[in-house]
Amino acid sequence: MKLASTDRRLIRSVEGSSRANASNLAKSSEGEVRRKSVEIFKSPKLFARRGEQGGMSGSKNSWGKSQRVVMEPEMEVSKKMEFQGDIAMEVDNVNSESDFQITRGFVADQSGSEQGNNNFIRNCRELIREENPTMICLLETKAKTCTGSLLQKKLKFDMHFEVPTQGLRGGMILLWNSSSHEVIIRQHTDQVIHCEIKEDDRRWLLSTVYIQPHSLKKEEAWENIYAYSTTIDQPWMIVGDFNDFATLEERLGSNSDCMDRIIKFRDHWNRCNLMDAGYVGSKFTWTRYLHGRVILQERLDRLLHNMEMVDFFLNLRVVTLTRVYSDHNPILINTNLEIPVDKERRPFRFEAAWLTHEDFNRIFSVAWDKNKESLVDAVEENKKAIIEWKESSFGNIFKRKRNLLKRIQGIQRSAHYFNSVNLQELEKTLDADYQRVLEQEEIFWLQKSRLDWILNGERNTEFFHLTTMARRKFNKIVGLYIGSDWITEK
Repeated sequence: MKLASTDRRLIRSVEGSSRANASNLAKSSEGEVRRKSVEIFKSPKLFARRGEQGGMSGSKNSWGKSQRVVMEPEMEVSKKMEFQGDIAMEVDNVNSESDFQITRGFVADQSGSEQGNNNFIRNCRELIREENPTMICLLETKAKTCTGSLLQKKLKFDMHFEVPTQGLRGGMILLWNSSSHEVIIRQHTDQVIHCEIKEDDRRWLLSTVYIQPHSLKKEEAWENIYAYSTTIDQPWMIVGDFNDFATLEERLGSNSDCMDRIIKFRDHWNRCNLMDAGYVGSKFTWTRYLHGRVILQERLDRLLHNMEMVDFFLNLRVVTLTRVYSDHNPILINTNLEIPVDKERRPFRFEAAWLTHEDFNRIFSVAWDKNKESLVDAVEENKKAIIEWKESSFGNIFKRKRNLLKRIQGIQRSAHYFNSVNLQELEKTLDADYQRVLEQEEIFWLQKSRLDWILNGERNTEFFHLTTMARRKFNKIVGLYIGSDWITEK
C-alpha cells in the first residue's frame, strides 16, 4: 500500500480572490460548475470540521488486494491530502506573498483562474500516475458540498467520503478505489478523520489529521486522538500535518524559543503510545517564502504509529518527495517496500541462547582444541563447527517452538491420552523442551534488543521483539541519494 499525503493551500475563496471573475462565471450553469471547481482545486485540505455531517458515495462495493492513499496537508489558505497504496505524500499550495499555501508538491495559482485550477488537476494527475494511489485525502478543501463527486470523476476514483466546510474553513474529501480495499469511516471531526482499512483478511486503522495552528484547536485535536487511542488494540497509523515539529533540528530559519512547543507536542503523542516512523529524504516538509525567497523551513508533517503497527508492516517507510507546485513536500508512506537480502553475506553472530543447550560447550571445546596454536584459525574452526551444529541440532528457535506446541496439542487431543502412560510421559518431556525453547526465545530477543535488563524474571518477549523491530526499521537502508536522485534498485 502507498499512502501519499499532500498539503495544499489555495485561494481563500473564489469570491474573495476575484469577485468580478466569479460574478461572470456565475451567469451560467456552466459558470457555476467552474466556480465550484475553482474552489475545490484551489483550496483542498483533507480534514473535516467538527459538527459537520459527512457523506459517502460510490459506484462499487467490491474490495481488492492492495491499497494506496494520498494525502495533502495545508499551509495558510488551504490544503490537500492524498493517499497512495504504500506511500503518504503531502502537498501545500502557498504563494510567495503567503496568500495561500502550496500543496506539497504543487503550487496553486494566485489568481484563482481556471488556468490555475487546471494546473492543480494536471499536477495531481501526474502525482497519481507516478505513485499509483488507490486513495486520496484532500484536507481543508474550503469547498462547497458535492465537490467530492467532481473530484472523484476528474481523478478517476469510484468512491468518496466528504465532510463539508464550516464557513471558509475546513472541509475534507477522501477518494479511493473500492477494487483495492474497503474503507470504513469510524468517526471524524474538523481536524481528524479515523477510518478502518480492510484488505483481504487484514485490518488496520488509519487516521488523517490537519491540526490547526492554534493552541485551543491543538488541545482539542489531541484530546480526540487520545480518546480514540484508548478504544483500539489494532495496528494504527496517524499521518498528516500536525503543525508542530519534534526537535530543534526540524526547524531552520528562526531563533525563537520553541522548547515548550516541542515538549508539549512530544508529550501528546507519547500519551497516545505513538512513535515516530522516521523518514527518508528531505528533513523539512514545509517551506515559507517571502518575496520569492525561502525564510523558514519546518517538518510539520509526519507519520506516527502504535507498537502493533511495527510488527504489522515490517518494511513501513516514509519518504519525503520533491516539492513541486507547493510549499509542502509530498510524503510517501510505503507499507510494501521489498528490500532484497543477501543471506550469503550475513555476518556470523554469536547467539547467547546457544549457551542453554547441553551440547554447546562440548562442540566449542572440541573445535577450539583443533587449532590452539593460532587464535585466528581457532576462531574460524569454531565458527564452522557452530554453524554446522546449529543447522543439524539446535535449529531455528521459532520453528522448534511451533513444532513442539503442535506435538503437545496432538497428544492432548489423542483418544488414547487418558489411558496411555507413554503419551503422558512424552507430554512431560515435550513440555520441558517447550519451556526451554521459550527461555531461549526470551534470551534471543533480549540480545537483539540490546537491552541489559529484565524485570524479576518476567517474560518480556513481546517487548524485546517490538523494540528490535523498531530499531531494525531505522537501520534499514532502502536507497542512496546520488546527486538529485534517490536510487532504490539493487
